[in-house]
Amino acid sequence: MIMNFLKNFKLFISLLINRKIIFSLPAKSKCVVFDKPGFDVISKLLNIKTSLIYARKEKIYLSILLISLLKYLFKWKPLFYYVEYLKFIQPKICISFIDNSSVFFSLKTFCPEIIFIVIQNGTRSYHNDLSRLLFLKKDNRYSVDYGFYFGKYVKNYISKIIKINIKTYNFGSIRNNSVKYVKRHKKGILFISEFREKNGLPTRREQKFLGENKYWRKPDLIVLKNLNRFCKKNKIKLTIRGSNKKKNNNEINFYKQHINNLSASFMPFYSKTNIYSSLDRYKLAVFLTSTLGYESIARGNKSLCYSGLRAQYVSNFLNSKKELGYNFGWPKKFSKSGICWSDKANYKDFEKKINQILSVKKNNWEIFLKNYRKDILYYDKGNSKLKSHLKKIIKKHI
Repeated sequence: MIMNFLKNFKLFISLLINRKIIFSLPAKSKCVVFDKPGFDVISKLLNIKTSLIYARKEKIYLSILLISLLKYLFKWKPLFYYVEYLKFIQPKICISFIDNSSVFFSLKTFCPEIIFIVIQNGTRSYHNDLSRLLFLKKDNRYSVDYGFYFGKYVKNYISKIIKINIKTYNFGSIRNNSVKYVKRHKKGILFISEFREKNGLPTRREQKFLGENKYWRKPDLIVLKNLNRFCKKNKIKLTIRGSNKKKNNNEINFYKQHINNLSASFMPFYSKTNIYSSLDRYKLAVFLTSTLGYESIARGNKSLCYSGLRAQYVSNFLNSKKELGYNFGWPKKFSKSGICWSDKANYKDFEKKINQILSVKKNNWEIFLKNYRKDILYYDKGNSKLKSHLKKIIKKHI
């Protein structure tokens, strides 16, 4: 018990460090969003005033923190701060865009009178993602009332981990859906980078796994090297979409250092051009496991996924034969190669695959993708279905 207390006391102190401490009490609210990511998008979809619970290193209400400590004493853990926060502001509905948060999924147990809604914001794997949820579940009971997911297979898989009390929906990606697809003249090929800064990763294991060239970065280098060769040979402009919000010289230099004569323009993840409408400008988008790549497929753009290559390197790193969730379209089981995905790294197969995709007419491509889009990542133009469902839920519970 003493060790557990000391551990939780450190967590208590950590909540106060590098945060803005608010001495007043939070305002009452009928609808609240848990965690800042996605708040801008969710609040626009709702026709009611919505408040925000900060769940990162932004700000904290000291009075709520002290109330939670006094109430739970030696049993205290960070979860109870959010429990007491919700009990104080008394919302009817709590929504989160963070669909892999163990804290959010644990709140329903302590606040059964509140309707909890989760909206998926990114593709999921088992390793380093849902496996963490399962590990933390031993101390918590996960449940929400409504779940909105990319597609039916991920919805069905996650429903085994998290109890959905009322209903689940397929809706696709909320950000992707909000940007209209525009037909335009396409030129060039886009590579979606998944470079990670080693120093920005939270644990030593993640630093070793995601920051080492021979594990996480190696497949990216193989694919980009082949792309660079293909584009030079065919005189096609190559663009790298960076994984960082701002221009990152470390990312640019990494690719230049490891790929001889790299000829590509570089675009930060968030540039002046909308990330989704920019996908519509290219003849082809090539990626490994990025959510943005799957969103490109959902938009009907010609895309090529090499997630199977990532799966091979991750399995070798972990010396594991288990399904780790990196293969194309996981958790649905697809063949190793298909219309828009492959796991073959040699240049001959790479070149053949790209030429096949580029030669397909747009109408035929749409037909090929129809079932995959429904299973993996649904496209709901303008979030029309999501808006309709949320409107009904709000009307019912508020």
